[in-house]
Amino acid sequence: MTRLLAISLLATAWLASLSIVACGGRAEAEKIGAAAGGAIEMGIDPQTTGNTASTLGTLEPCVRVDVPSPAFDGVSDYNIDVYVKGDTQAPMAYDASVVYAAVNDGCAALDEPETGAQCLNSADDDGDTETNDGCPQVGATAESGEQCAGDKDDDGDIIVHVAAPGTNTQTKMPGALSLADTLPDSDGIFAANAVYLTGGPGTAGDGTLARLGLDIGGSGLVTFALNPPSDSAYASGVSAHNLAFVSAQLAINQDCPGVTPTPTPGTPTATSTATPLPTPPPGTIMLVNGWNNPCYVGPEQPIEDALADVVDHVLAVYRMTADQRFEGWFPNRPKASDITTVRPYQPLFILMDQYAFWPHEPSGTPPPSVPLASGWNNVCYPGQTKSAEDATAGVAGGFVIMYQLGSDQGWSWYAPARSGMSSIAQLSQYDTVLVLVNQEGGTTWTFDSIGGTPTPGRTPTPGVTPTPTHSPTPTPTAVIVFTGQADKDTSSFHVSGSSFTIGWNTQSDSPEYAGFSIYVYPEGETALYACSADFDGVGSDSTVCHAGPGDFWIAVLTANLGSWRVDVSD
Repeated sequence: MTRLLAISLLATAWLASLSIVACGGRAEAEKIGAAAGGAIEMGIDPQTTGNTASTLGTLEPCVRVDVPSPAFDGVSDYNIDVYVKGDTQAPMAYDASVVYAAVNDGCAALDEPETGAQCLNSADDDGDTETNDGCPQVGATAESGEQCAGDKDDDGDIIVHVAAPGTNTQTKMPGALSLADTLPDSDGIFAANAVYLTGGPGTAGDGTLARLGLDIGGSGLVTFALNPPSDSAYASGVSAHNLAFVSAQLAINQDCPGVTPTPTPGTPTATSTATPLPTPPPGTIMLVNGWNNPCYVGPEQPIEDALADVVDHVLAVYRMTADQRFEGWFPNRPKASDITTVRPYQPLFILMDQYAFWPHEPSGTPPPSVPLASGWNNVCYPGQTKSAEDATAGVAGGFVIMYQLGSDQGWSWYAPARSGMSSIAQLSQYDTVLVLVNQEGGTTWTFDSIGGTPTPGRTPTPGVTPTPTHSPTPTPTAVIVFTGQADKDTSSFHVSGSSFTIGWNTQSDSPEYAGFSIYVYPEGETALYACSADFDGVGSDSTVCHAGPGDFWIAVLTANLGSWRVDVSD
């Protein structure tokens, strides 16, 4: 990894000028804005299918790739993406320090050993001046002696390099100044960055920030992780953001961990199904692997005591404050934490490294109402199960939109002005939601029917797609056709009924990398879509959009397509 010291940290310096204040090793943004969970998500997707600068396909935790006779030749064989998720603004600068080899593996612990995700980066996580000390050996050899004092892969565990031509550090920021490490990069840490000194901004929305081409030189399991701030940072608009990092793995010529081995051709195999998560025992709720937004209902106590039953799997906890900032708590890092106590009926954002059951026994009487500030609010709903409309009837003066985080890491929503297209059907007792209020000075949410015992071990109720009430289905009277070869916003079209069919056909010279997505919006709307669909590969398919009557337009997002056609049948 060749560094140009005078200029390669330009993006970091620019980001620092946006008032990122170091706080015990954690970057605090001056303004979070609408970033759910207290942070913009920045992570690795080991499969680029469906990913562009403005869209993301399915984010995979691990992908298998088969490479016959792998050997380093300085040319990329396979691409992965560094993505950003959760920000609606366009980026102005970023730094991404990607670790892709074991650093200081097998080195003795100086004070206390680093464990788990701490072993994936090249940072001194436990504050003892050593990097990844006490982390287990990876591969055939362990680092020792002076090798344990560095921050790179000294013992040659590495089986991939970052190389051209697949690498593009300006995917989301075309035309920006980029001073990434020299290619091919072979020391286990690749620094990518970009900054607009003039021009910009980049492409807004969830999407690929940078694409990394991998020169594959061996078989095995590679973990890709991002170093923490300030090595990795991200800014959009006029502010920098707190970051939540997501790592991923690439299994080269082997199966991913926990995946049933690929059977030998001709060997009969039984049909397998995904193993469902177990039902939480009475008096508990499930915290899933990834982000959770539960309502803490226990007594007031130190956060360590409140999380005692699940702390072994907690990576971070965030709490939204009344002034729309985020406080944090990190296991075994008191200097970096500013949450000390939790109180009954307080919503939290909890990041887990695997699922766990958390005691959930209500303590005391829930509040009859909560104040809502102008802007974003994270609220624990203590009322009885009701439709979203009825449950929010007590919000004086109304609100703009409400989001709810699901166990699948997706967001469902309810907007009073778009109730017929909303995906939150109801709120259950102790559900937690993000509410956007646009009233100057804020308002109050008053709850009805406080009390009662929630159903133990419940799981979040998925959004329900409204069922069309018309019958019979009208015979299509017209077909509206749109065509293209890349991303495109169509012209508006009119729908006379309460639903319509959208069909499509895609063509590509690289079908294994082809991706196609559509988002259907009411005319004049750019945020809340009426329906959507995703399609990988090439061919034809269709979907029914339960919306109408009215005027609509379609945002078409593509990846590696030669051409596409969309037919709308009213």
